[in-house]
Amino acid sequence: MKAQLNPMSYEPPLENRRGKLRLDFNENLIGVSPKVLHAIQSVKPEDISIYPSYKTTIDKISESFGISPANVVLTAGIDEGLKLVIESYMSVNEKALILTPSFSMYEFYLRIANSRILRVPYNEDFSFPRKEILEVIKKEKPKLVLIADPNNPTGTEIDDKRQFLEKVARENLKTLFVIDEAYGEFGSESAIPLIGEIKNLVVLRTFSKAYGLAGLRVGFIATNAENANFLRKVTSPYAVNYLACIAVQAVLEDRGFIEGYVKNVKVTREWLRKEMLNRGYFVPPSKANFLMIDFGLINDWVVRKLSKAGILIRNRSNQVKNYSRVTVGVKWQAMHFLDALDKIMAEPALLFDMDGVLVDVTSSYRETIKYVVKEMTGKIISNIDIERVKQIEGYNNDWNVTYYFIRKTNPEITFEEVKRRFQVAFLENPNFSVREKWIMDKDLLKMLNEEYRLAIVTGRPKSEAFMTLEKEKTIDLFHAVICMEDVENDKPDPQGIFLALKELKAKSGKYFGDTPNDIQAARRAGMEPIGVATTGSSHKKFRELGVENIIEDINDIMEVL
Repeated sequence: MKAQLNPMSYEPPLENRRGKLRLDFNENLIGVSPKVLHAIQSVKPEDISIYPSYKTTIDKISESFGISPANVVLTAGIDEGLKLVIESYMSVNEKALILTPSFSMYEFYLRIANSRILRVPYNEDFSFPRKEILEVIKKEKPKLVLIADPNNPTGTEIDDKRQFLEKVARENLKTLFVIDEAYGEFGSESAIPLIGEIKNLVVLRTFSKAYGLAGLRVGFIATNAENANFLRKVTSPYAVNYLACIAVQAVLEDRGFIEGYVKNVKVTREWLRKEMLNRGYFVPPSKANFLMIDFGLINDWVVRKLSKAGILIRNRSNQVKNYSRVTVGVKWQAMHFLDALDKIMAEPALLFDMDGVLVDVTSSYRETIKYVVKEMTGKIISNIDIERVKQIEGYNNDWNVTYYFIRKTNPEITFEEVKRRFQVAFLENPNFSVREKWIMDKDLLKMLNEEYRLAIVTGRPKSEAFMTLEKEKTIDLFHAVICMEDVENDKPDPQGIFLALKELKAKSGKYFGDTPNDIQAARRAGMEPIGVATTGSSHKKFRELGVENIIEDINDIMEVL
């Protein structure tokens, strides 16, 4: 059967990272041990031209990790070890259990092997789903169970590791348990000591993370001698290069360097998590050299802004919505990250009313108001009449404006009936809902989206706001959209603006509106009001209200930024 490759291949953004604070790929952020550089500098021409021998390297690994050389299979990083195990043990349509979210290469290699993938999600707080795993193993009896410990990207460890593995693995001897310990140095304990006791246990290790050898691609498999012997027979004979071998030997000679770095990372990890929690971010506990941070709706924007400041973090919203992963290095690096984050979060947000600011509603909502008033009272009103009422505090909503005119003639009519007639007219009459026009230049909006946090605060129903934004293909350019259903009271009550600021994690900003209600709402929220004066009367009214910055068209926005 032909392998079905995962179309979402693993394509990490690895270009143009030098010279920046690299908090995106969980590498060692202080570089390698000086002993590694010395060993590499001592390489002779003959060393490069001859095929590598692995005995010395394997002996050094076995000595350092307290296992026999017979238990070690050298690999070109964990990726090769993972691929080797899956290709060697899994047949077509056999079941494999993985947790989600986790390292995307698990699913990639399992798909190549045409495995049937069973997925168990981490708990909502990212804690280990022990009960759910046991239930799936008991019911499905998978051929392979693959768990990262600690997990990437959640930083989660296996609860009661020894007890879990001893009990579950021994009860399911036909299942191979593969534990990926790429971040093992930063966690509590390794499963390696268990390989002599548990026959169906395989542990994957790498020298890319704590040891700083990511560029040399080297790791190893630790398992019982029988499994190791089988894997050696199917592995490539010279997969690991000579420079990687001597680097491993050298770095394992400098345990003090590694232990000092790991200790520093653990201390910094807890300090940084506390700092982020104090700033109001949700950051689950981590046992790896990284933290997952919930940046909310502005996650993508934060990643972009930090990148412009020379700080790279990893956007994980494809796995966990609104989250990014931040590598933890030493204290000064964490402080540099925090300083940069605080600076961008102190920048003002830009909030917009929708009708009359972003969208010309002259031929849509305004015509609907006139139509309903005429239908229910026989009276004809003008845009000037509507504008006059819009200047009155409390008449931001078009239903209220319509009701204002109708109740003068028919005081017995209820607001709910006016609202119903308005919605029927607007949504079912093609002359209204489809005739409104988008005002703001979309290229200008895209440019603002790169630089600022953007939100809409509108009195529109959510369905109608999103209908327009989706039609105009602008919905992804706003980080938050606050509509009628999100608040108890419409403008000039500032509730919608406060909610938008909360969603944007912003303390200040500018609000662009075209009515006095918008101006009052902005001021009550402590924001700077910017008047968008589309008529002479509104311009005059803004001046009377003491609005300092007034523009006639939202496309003139750069004049007030």
